[in-house]
Amino acid sequence: MPSTLKKLRPLTDQFDLGDQYLSAPGGEPLKSAIISAHDKRDDQPVVLKYWQKTGSAVDDDLREIWQHEMRQAQRVLAYPGADKVIVELLRYGEASDAFFLAMPRDLAPLDTMVKHARPDHWLNNLDVPRSRIVLWRNAERLAKALEAVHNQGLVYGRLDSSSVFTASATAPDFRLGSFEWCVRLSEADKAPLVVFAKSAGAPIIMSFLDDWRALGLLLAGLLKLDASSLSRGLSAVENESDAAGERLAVLEAGERDTLRWLIEPARHRAVDAEIVCRRIGRARRARRRMASAT
Repeated sequence: MPSTLKKLRPLTDQFDLGDQYLSAPGGEPLKSAIISAHDKRDDQPVVLKYWQKTGSAVDDDLREIWQHEMRQAQRVLAYPGADKVIVELLRYGEASDAFFLAMPRDLAPLDTMVKHARPDHWLNNLDVPRSRIVLWRNAERLAKALEAVHNQGLVYGRLDSSSVFTASATAPDFRLGSFEWCVRLSEADKAPLVVFAKSAGAPIIMSFLDDWRALGLLLAGLLKLDASSLSRGLSAVENESDAAGERLAVLEAGERDTLRWLIEPARHRAVDAEIVCRRIGRARRARRRMASAT
């Protein structure tokens, strides 16, 4: 009797893969790879995220991570307006040698963009008022992305430059992707990567407030600021250098206060996207006024 199961094809039968990773799998257990590709089925360029099968019991863990990311991304994308600030999933599937998700072309993880951006890219010129305003606009986009996550009862879990995607445009375009760590707090112990991390003895702290703190740390990192420097009273006209000798971007007082407010939250403080966007908006407008005065 013939099998009713559809035979799985290799990943390279379904996609032409690019020459270089946007995010390499490396040696980290259960880590995905991200690469530019061409979807042969739909005849269109895509960004492909995939988990390479190992032919061992680890594949069961990889399947759980892949399915978990799909479910959480779809849940978040169901929130009104989320499609403007969350990475879209074009399609997903299983190959004989991998599990995959296909995303729109031109996107790249922010950490990859930071590493390879040209010297004149706005990310490398954040002391320029126009570039700084783009950063704050992007911060507002990420705040709205977290709103979509939190209002679906989820904690994002690991917001950093590897989970933010951009097309390198001069206009604000940051989108939140990579939902492996995204969980309901009541179900945190069931998330595959959380279970794996705990089994390895890694400390896991997840809360809505930690998501907002991670946003502040991401912004500080892009500005080449050590978070501890925010407590040292940087003025609007000071320059400092980090250990590598790079010049830290000058902060206007409102920008500094906004970053400190995110990174050093007061206990039991109410924080949501509306409040954060209000704070960020004040910092952005202060930067615009400062630029107009020069």
